[in-house]
Amino acid sequence: MPANISGTPFNSFGISFIQKQSCWRKSDDILRCSMGQRTIKLSTNTLNNRILTSVARQSTKDINAWKRDERTVYPSRVINQGIDKYCAENSRNISSEVRQRVFKLIEKDYSLKLNIISSAKLYQPSHNRKWSFR
Repeated sequence: MPANISGTPFNSFGISFIQKQSCWRKSDDILRCSMGQRTIKLSTNTLNNRILTSVARQSTKDINAWKRDERTVYPSRVINQGIDKYCAENSRNISSEVRQRVFKLIEKDYSLKLNIISSAKLYQPSHNRKWSFR
């Protein structure tokens, strides 16, 4: 029987993939590998949690603080990129006051917290430097 990637067991290889649901309706993906008399079961949730815990222990910085910062910085960077792309495609220049007004309107319309200053530090138009975010 050939292997089917869509979720049916890889029986011919001794590998099966099942989804287990707890009483709280949380699902856990279990990968079961059998070789002869030995069977190994891997829980993807447990594996992911252990990897994240290990990474968090090795990090010298607070990952949660970084995530909180990214909620502001990332959308701000994307907006700056959009403004710069529009200006480049339409051969336009806009003042910092207009850029600030665009940020304020987007903040209001989408209930976002944006920071034009933090995004400007991370994202500069590509003509001012040799590298760019993609």
